[in-house]
Amino acid sequence: MQNGDGDTLGKIVGDDSKFSRRFSVYRNNVYHSLTVALSDAYPVVKRLVGDDFFLAMARTYLDGGGFPVHAPLYDFGKDFPDFITGFAPAESLPWLGDVGRIERAWLQAYHGADAESGGMNLEALSSGDAERISGLRLVFHPSLCIEQLSWGAFEVWEARGGEGVAGMKVEARKNFIVAARGMDGDVRVGSFGEGVFDFFERLHNGKGIMAAAGDMDVSVVGEVLGGLVRLGAVIGVEE
Repeated sequence: MQNGDGDTLGKIVGDDSKFSRRFSVYRNNVYHSLTVALSDAYPVVKRLVGDDFFLAMARTYLDGGGFPVHAPLYDFGKDFPDFITGFAPAESLPWLGDVGRIERAWLQAYHGADAESGGMNLEALSSGDAERISGLRLVFHPSLCIEQLSWGAFEVWEARGGEGVAGMKVEARKNFIVAARGMDGDVRVGSFGEGVFDFFERLHNGKGIMAAAGDMDVSVVGEVLGGLVRLGAVIGVEE
């Protein structure tokens, strides 16, 4: 139901204008439903740009091939942040696509798989036994989602696009966010600097803590581990 469908429809039904009107109503209803779905998935983006701008942006996205092609519907619009980044009318907000990426990560974590308790108690991380800790491997919640960003957009998302955003200076800087639905069922999102991404990736791939850390400062390792635990991204440790 994208541009050019009127020509295709005419070939099928000929001059049946009554059918064409009904089809037009159906098409508009579909556009409306999908726009509402995008609004629900990206509420902060919508609040930042306003209803009319978001509507125009969503319509352009749909016209360009953004229609869902498979279930589940919550997967619809997963490439919308990439579209936003290349959407010329939004070029004055170059970080807007990253806000969308954070919202998408939140949504993916929300719909992610449930988890059972993940092995040893997390208190083992604070046991003070350096030799024991060095070989521990983190057990991550299966809902965990990671997004690498090019802008410091986390604060904008955290403010939910509220009034305080107007005074924020959003800088271009590499960073990444981690989203996870903790054992309590709440989705939390945290922001980390680019410098610890390799450490996090090695942990996520099953490396032991010290092997993943390499020559990183111990205090930085502790900050990252503490942040992941507070987010609910880590549900246990294994030896």
